[in-house]
Amino acid sequence: MATPTTTARSNGLLALKTVETVLTSIGWEPERTDVESVFRVDFSADNIPVLDALADVRVDFERFLFYLNFRDRATPQSRAQIMEFVTRANSELIVGNFELNLDDGSVRFKSSIDFTGAQLTEPLVRDAIRSAMDAVEYFADAFVAVVRGEKSALQALASAGTSK
Repeated sequence: MATPTTTARSNGLLALKTVETVLTSIGWEPERTDVESVFRVDFSADNIPVLDALADVRVDFERFLFYLNFRDRATPQSRAQIMEFVTRANSELIVGNFELNLDDGSVRFKSSIDFTGAQLTEPLVRDAIRSAMDAVEYFADAFVAVVRGEKSALQALASAGTSK
């Protein structure tokens, strides 16, 4: 990676404020994490497959990453099916991607923006969040069915986006 510049840092700090403004305007309550430029939104009280969201501004490198972390984790026995699910689902996506941590079984969706030399605007942040939420909403029931061993990756993906 390139060495950060003063201009990049200033732009990154402005982006951090923009992200906080958007998260608050959505009606979420962003919490600062131990990392200076990462906000967490807690969904643990909601009855949804997503545990939380992380909004990560890489201040010095002018990057914005938005993660939706699934509540359920893939067991060692289900990881091969989840890996297949993630790979096949990713091939259908235009923006963003699913990620599987093979060590702990956690699954998340990531949407990101490189705003090098440009202002990260509220509409861009909203679009990155909306893209992640749309993908997760479309695939959530299928993911849950696979992670809980109710369906294979192929079976679940065949019914993705349809109601139960």
